[in-house]
Order: sequence, then structure tokens, then C-alpha cells
Amino acid sequence: MGTLIESAVYLAAHYGLRRSEVLGLKWDCINFKEKTISIREVRVKYGKEVVIKKPKSESSQRILPLMDDIADYLLHLKTQQKKNKLLFGKEYVDCGLVCCLPDGNPIKTEYLNHKFKDILAKNELPHIRFHDLRHSTASYLIKNGVSLKEIQVWLGHSTISITANTYTHIDMETKKDTAQKINDIFSKKSKGAAQ
Repeated sequence: MGTLIESAVYLAAHYGLRRSEVLGLKWDCINFKEKTISIREVRVKYGKEVVIKKPKSESSQRILPLMDDIADYLLHLKTQQKKNKLLFGKEYVDCGLVCCLPDGNPIKTEYLNHKFKDILAKNELPHIRFHDLRHSTASYLIKNGVSLKEIQVWLGHSTISITANTYTHIDMETKKDTAQKINDIFSKKSKGAAQ
């Protein structure tokens, strides 16, 4: 992608992170040795004030495995941020954030939303909200047979009913696909027996 929001989009799409989780992710939450990403803080906006705080529920605070491709990406990103720090010198704002602007400043929520919408339009992609990346991740997991309980834990939902209520329609699509496959199997067997 090569845009200023690339890291936020990349992480949100792979992990189904909330916007506030992506924008609040700090380097000290990435453990390359243990291969984990810890979701411990979120960055949210209340009116004009930006606040870094703990996620809204205990289940939102979670440790996820660091995927190999993501680890490589993050190591490259960290190297780029070190170069930027040298380039900007005293002007560099070292917030310790994974997703930040080249000068180290945090990415603002409005900027992320606007830039994401702009990228979709320029590439003639359907309009979706940034939060829909989270839904896409969950949909992909469901369609690949991951249980609702596993998805609940991965996404950090406080209850399985939130996961079920949000993604039941996708689960029903998966069940319809399964029903069709079963139907096809028996249709082939009954046609074979009739011959």
C-alpha cells in the first residue's frame, strides 16, 4: 500500500483489531522473542481530548500470537521508524506507538477514517468503514471453520452472545454451504445407485 495508514490497516485486517486498539498499540506490547502481541491499551477520543486507557472489558485485554508475516512486517516498520527518528531529530515525537506518522506523532482517528475512505475510492473498491476490517476478519474465520468461542476470544468480545449476535448470519451462510455439500454427496450416491 505505501500509505501513512498502511500499518493500521495491515494489523486491523490480520487481527480484527478495533480502531482504538490499533491506534493504541505500543512497541512494548510486541514481544518478538515470545511471538506475542498484547492488547493492553486503547487510544480513544472524547470530544477534543485523546485518552490512552485500558480496554473497556477484561476480555478486550488479550494476548494474541504474533504471526510470522506480521513479525517480519513489524521488524521492517521498527527499522523505518528508527530511520525517521534520525531524520526528524529533535522534531521526532517518540510516543512508542506502532502505528504513527513519519515524525512519530499519533495517527488521529479522523485522519485514519478519511484516508481509508480515500484509498478505497482511489482504488475503486466498495466503501466500507475501517471497523468493517474487523468484521471481515471474523467472517473469514467463520467461513474457515473457526468456532464462535475461538472468535470471541480472538476479537476480545466480553460474551459469546455478542459474537453470535454479530456473526450469526455468516454462520448460517456456512451452514447452508455445508448443507449443499451434504446434499451433493447424497445426490451423487443416489444417482450412482440408480444406474
